[in-house]
Amino acid sequence: MKKIGILPLTINNISITGTHSGRFQIVSGGGSGTIYAGSSRDIDIRYRADVMGDHNALVHIEFEYDGRTSYIDLPLSGETIPLPLAFTTLEEAGMAGCLRNANACRKLTGSPGWLIPPERFYVKA
Repeated sequence: MKKIGILPLTINNISITGTHSGRFQIVSGGGSGTIYAGSSRDIDIRYRADVMGDHNALVHIEFEYDGRTSYIDLPLSGETIPLPLAFTTLEEAGMAGCLRNANACRKLTGSPGWLIPPERFYVKA
């Protein structure tokens, strides 16, 4: 979230609401505070991918600006899909191993190459 304009923006509350709010968690940047002109704040959110299917929720931000109280809802979405029963490449097999055992994660060579650190999943292009 980046603040533009000259007046400060006071954040009163940040929460996750909606149908699948339990599938998402604010990791950092979720507290109250003031964002001044030219400043920004990162809000890190984790998606819990332990239940199959599509999941949707909202980041609900209550704020005060120029003496007025308001809010904004930002959409979140995540999808958990099953691992394939058979792997067609070394990269896919390595990806599955890392998902099952975070301590075994490593970068595999080749294109596109998988880089899977614990709790996160990145595809390196």
